[in-house]
Amino acid sequence: MRNVCVMVMMLVLVFGTAGYGAVSDDVYVRKDVFEAYMHRVDDKLDMILGLIREQREEHKAQITELKDEIKGIREENKAQITELKDEIKAIREENKAQITELREELKDEIKGIRDEQTAQRKDINALSNRVSELTGRIEGLDARLGDLRNDIYLGLVILGIIVGLPAVQKIFQSIADRKPSLTIEDVRRLIEENNMKLSGKTQA
Repeated sequence: MRNVCVMVMMLVLVFGTAGYGAVSDDVYVRKDVFEAYMHRVDDKLDMILGLIREQREEHKAQITELKDEIKGIREENKAQITELKDEIKAIREENKAQITELREELKDEIKGIRDEQTAQRKDINALSNRVSELTGRIEGLDARLGDLRNDIYLGLVILGIIVGLPAVQKIFQSIADRKPSLTIEDVRRLIEENNMKLSGKTQA
């Protein structure tokens, strides 16, 4: 940019000087001098235009280089974006697979818990039925015991009544009178006789 400004200033000076020489009426220049001067002006213009062309080519090359760099950056960014998209897609697929696996595991666990609860309910129902059956048996047994208790009480009452009858008391009294009474002396005598019999058998 600085070179362009310098070249513009040189053009202004050249054309300004030439215009001043052409406009002034007091100064006369010979033809050969004027042609030599204009030839130098043309050379300077050619030099300036050459510099401008060089600057343009240089700028064009720089622009092309920048375009190539931008294109490379865009391609790199595009590749990185594609790579990121692939990674995001892979992560999504992995997360989806993990979620599906976790969902299946939870489903299996829930099914196992439900089956266990169903089995527990069946066990509880069976136990309740057994308790109900046992309760019924206990109630029946209580009823039977009550009936047996009543029968025993009735039998004891009847037996008491029978024992309390005078005729029955006389029968018991006669049995007691017929039964011989044994004393301690009688028992000793029977034992001695038995021993004597056993000793006689042993000697024989």
